[in-house]
Amino acid sequence: MSDTTLMQALAKLAPTGVLIAADAILPQDADALLPSEALSIDATTETARRASGAARRLARGLLQTFGHATHAIIRGASGAPVWPKGLVGS
Repeated sequence: MSDTTLMQALAKLAPTGVLIAADAILPQDADALLPSEALSIDATTETARRASGAARRLARGLLQTFGHATHAIIRGASGAPVWPKGLVGS
């Protein structure tokens, strides 16, 4: 399945107003974390840092749709991501 086909299929599953993104986790995704994100994430393994970087890379891309160009998505005290006011994500 191509990336375009996958994204089209995912978009059909999402209710109105919900955005979805998917991509492979890449070796360089560990470097995709913004400095404040890296400080808030206690991932000690390279695999976990890559996954966190990939998730935030995709989430920041979706946040651009709402005018939040380079919003850092830090990890809150509960461990959940901290989203811009009025937005939620997973």
